[in-house]
Amino acid sequence: MKRPVRLVLLLLGLAGFAATAPAATEANQDNCRKAVEEGLNALRHPAPGSRARDEERRKELLAMMERLVESSRQQGKSECETWGQMMRKAFTQ
Repeated sequence: MKRPVRLVLLLLGLAGFAATAPAATEANQDNCRKAVEEGLNALRHPAPGSRARDEERRKELLAMMERLVESSRQQGKSECETWGQMMRKAFTQ
């Protein structure tokens, strides 16, 4: 299934924003938390001129990512680990 190009480019840009080291420092965790929130915010707002099929895919991806973030936070996972999971899911769908 094709992914909207803008979404992929945005997520790639945000990837540089987050650190994925297992023993991430508090500053890295803050950066990862911001990246997680920005990734979700990007999914919440449709790109101008999106086709119906892209819009449906965006909504599915948003729901999946929100569930992942909620679950990760309930399990006490680090924000950087959550961001890494988000990136893997976004690019393997």
